[in-house]
Formats: sequence, structure tokens, C-alpha cells
Amino acid sequence: MSANTFYDLAKIPNVPNGSVADIAAANKVTLLVLNNGDVYALGLNSNCFFGNASNTNMQAFTTTPVQASISDVATIETTQNAVVALLKNGTVWSWGNNINVSQTSKITHF
Repeated sequence: MSANTFYDLAKIPNVPNGSVADIAAANKVTLLVLNNGDVYALGLNSNCFFGNASNTNMQAFTTTPVQASISDVATIETTQNAVVALLKNGTVWSWGNNINVSQTSKITHF
């Protein structure tokens, strides 16, 4: 494979081998749940999937994982516009581009 093509395989930087417990992917974003419950995202943050309070990397693609503002996650799923996480204590949290409210990047507890 040649360099700089979209199909090149590459190890994600700064993710130690054996540290990932769960993975979820949506349009142009990948989320990693580590064994310790922390969540990291990489790709595009266009739907505020990075789960942090800023709009960092809204239009820039990043291959370096960015930590979300949530921890103690057991498993994670994505939809086209949102991320839903089940925490180890049984509560459910979501974030992303909620088209029914004006504020994005909002983490909501259910």
C-alpha cells in the first residue's frame, strides 16, 4: 500500500495494546472505550461525537484520540447523530448533535 491513501492500515497512536474494551463507529468517527472506562474519539467531531465541552476539531480530521468528558463506561453505541453509553453503574448517558435542542455537545443522563 502506498502512503497517504484512505485504505492504508495503521495502528492508532497512543492506545496501548490490550487496553480497549469496546469500539463503536459512526460516519467518520471512531470511539474507543478503554478497560478503565475512559472514552476516546478520533476522526471528525462534526456531530460533537468527541463528547467534550468544546467544538474542538469540528472540521479537522484527527488520528490522535481525544478524551471525552465521561468515564466509567462499560459499553458504547453510535447512531447517525448521537452516542449512547452504558456506564458500569447501570446509568445511560448520551451526547452528540441533538437536532431538537440548540445546544450540541451536551451530555444527558437517562
